[in-house]
Amino acid sequence: MCSQALSGSNPTRDELIAELEALRASGAFDQAESLSNKFANASLGDLSDDELRATIHQAATEWE
Repeated sequence: MCSQALSGSNPTRDELIAELEALRASGAFDQAESLSNKFANASLGDLSDDELRATIHQAATEWE
């Protein structure tokens, strides 16, 4: 299935969702490796999702 988003048209949200569901049903994502907790900066180590969110929140609200 060719994405309408890539062909230059303006797909609707429903069309994009339908395309995603079709890709999932075809098994397009069955072998995809999860990138959860895999960071470009190795010093982050085994940072949990909650710890990462807290760190991002702290940095984003530091100026307040």
